Amino acid sequence: SRAKKPDSLIEKIIRRSVKQRAPWATPSNYVKVVPDLIGIRALHLLQAQWPAVNAFIRRTWPIKVRPKPIAYVQKPIPAKVRSAFADGGCTVEIGKDGYQSVHYEMAHQVGSRQIRVEVQARTLYQEAWGEISHVTAYPYRKNVALLVQSMCKLAEVTVKADHFSSAVAALSQLYDAIEAGQRPDTQLVDVYNELLAFLMQHYAETGADLARASSVPSLDRLAASLEVPTPRA
Repeated sequence: SRAKKPDSLIEKIIRRSVKQRAPWATPSNYVKVVPDLIGIRALHLLQAQWPAVNAFIRRTWPIKVRPKPIAYVQKPIPAKVRSAFADGGCTVEIGKDGYQSVHYEMAHQVGSRQIRVEVQARTLYQEAWGEISHVTAYPYRKNVALLVQSMCKLAEVTVKADHFSSAVAALSQLYDAIEAGQRPDTQLVDVYNELLAFLMQHYAETGADLARASSVPSLDRLAASLEVPTPRA
């Protein structure tokens, strides 16, 4: 978390004012106008962990219902991930220039003032992209096409990494169950197969690699001994 530094605040007001060709905020109203005088970042490892993060945020802070929190995403996005955002009370939008994060708004009482607070929830890959963007393209080189295009390409890599990580995590849980002599949960098998099918559709080479990884002899033998299906594409 952080309170916005004065220099950063002034720079943001100048940028916004220049962009809209009119004063965006003034010394008398900036507390009401600037949405992130206080910023909170909630980081999680896997996309599947977001619903728990969302629930924690909502029960910890007085998040505004209107406007709804916004989930900025990039394509391709699995249907279950999109549904999770919608079921979690978010509006789903495509983030500009490769940006991904879930934004929540709230207000916090500081002395006699209500200060606007922005909470952002994102995966570690999305956070890494954001940090790189801040030292390359955003906010002062957004008009440099090559830099913006490069950050969009990097966003494609982080999107793939998030999806691949979700599939590998599900596969790891399947291994854990089988190696412990347990029958893997049917729902988990379905989740893995859905993720694998998604990878095969959008990232054929990566999906094929993961399909081969889930067909190694040790897993086959263990699954056969328990009479459970081996996860396949």
